[in-house]
Amino acid sequence: MDTQRLPRAYSYVRFSTPEQAKGHSLQRQTDAARAWAAATKVTLDDELTFQDKGVSGFTGANRETGELGVFLERVKDGTIPHGSWLLALGREP
Repeated sequence: MDTQRLPRAYSYVRFSTPEQAKGHSLQRQTDAARAWAAATKVTLDDELTFQDKGVSGFTGANRETGELGVFLERVKDGTIPHGSWLLALGREP
């Protein structure tokens, strides 16, 4: 692991049902991640993103078989620098 890499923000888009994909969930969450990163002046990683489309967060499927689990593994193996953020901006304010 490269200990000199700066923390980054990683976008995590999740919604539970395929019907939500027909709406604006993906774009809204993506825009919210970009806005947060710009406002906080944290680099938003645009190469490593995580999406669980139609995967339940309630049952834990997103952690067990989804992209949230992949994110956690990347933290453990050092791919994602210590101190980074996972931006889970799924709900409207």
